[in-house]
Amino acid sequence: MWKIRKAIGEEAKEIIKLYNLAYDKPKTEEDYEWLYDRNPSGASYVWLAIDEDNGLTVSARPVFPWRMKILDNELIATQAGDALTHPNYRRRGIFTALVEAAWSELRERGIPLTYSFPIEAALSIHRKAGVRSDGYTGCHEVGFLRRMVKPLQVQELLVYRYGSNLSWKYLGRGIDIMMRLLTERAAWSRSRRLIIKKVLYFDQRFDALWKRASKHYKVIAVRDSKFLNWRYIDTPKKRHTVISAEAGEDVLGFAVIEIAQLGHGLKEAYLVEVFPIDDSKVVNALLSSVMQYCRELNFSKIIAGALEGSDYAKILLRAGFISRQDRLPLVIHIHSEMPFAQILLDSKNWFITWGDLDIEGISG
Repeated sequence: MWKIRKAIGEEAKEIIKLYNLAYDKPKTEEDYEWLYDRNPSGASYVWLAIDEDNGLTVSARPVFPWRMKILDNELIATQAGDALTHPNYRRRGIFTALVEAAWSELRERGIPLTYSFPIEAALSIHRKAGVRSDGYTGCHEVGFLRRMVKPLQVQELLVYRYGSNLSWKYLGRGIDIMMRLLTERAAWSRSRRLIIKKVLYFDQRFDALWKRASKHYKVIAVRDSKFLNWRYIDTPKKRHTVISAEAGEDVLGFAVIEIAQLGHGLKEAYLVEVFPIDDSKVVNALLSSVMQYCRELNFSKIIAGALEGSDYAKILLRAGFISRQDRLPLVIHIHSEMPFAQILLDSKNWFITWGDLDIEGISG
């Protein structure tokens, strides 16, 4: 038999063992402390399921506080992290009990909503929870975060897949040239002259950028310097590259890249986010610089994520990104009645990038 309870102190680190059982990439104590303890929105909540016969922690439900701006209101919401259950204890209803316990306590704490990107198995649990009779509280599938790919080195990809044949090399080289002409050069030539810099630290100018730009978004996670430094600069693995677009003393926007090393010398980059997206000239300049940077390092492709039908997705499509079939649902659980619940149910109101989620298999 097992029991559910809130993790206390160091025992929350039991989640590291479960994580390392579930995924190939190990999570260290440093990774844990960064994500679970140093989050600028507050320390995480972790619910555990414990086998009473042997004291083994068999499942965990981590939830992270996340600062959100909804219309003109800034509030603390929560994001559900990776679903973790010991392989020997799956399909027993344990994780369902964990989710219900977490939702119940979050509602009592006054947390208005939790959002997540569940895999299919976890999504079925959310669907069982349903929507209450008032139509707003409860679980809702809002939209889908679609994976989008921008090929950069078609020549290298063809050689990698089909062998070092001259015909594949020439075909790939021709496709590369055509893609640059059709999806990049014309757009980037219309960009105004901006200074592109590598960002080593997010200073107060990024607070000013957030204050100016946030008014254009209805539902968005707070992107002030405190959050950005934690999210992209102070991470244990230091794997992000950040560039900014500047004019004079002002920062007009930034883009974040994450690098992944593949086999056979191939590399690919994740475009974690571009912000803001309300000025096409700034976005074009940032994307142009990202692609130039990735080509100079011989990356094979750039992978991004955007909500289907969003303005961000449309920008990426115009830049030559190809929409893939694989996608993750955006699910929200509204814990109590809110005056702006209807705003949350429309995916067009959300600005979501891979910088807004921390689950394995997305951007690291």
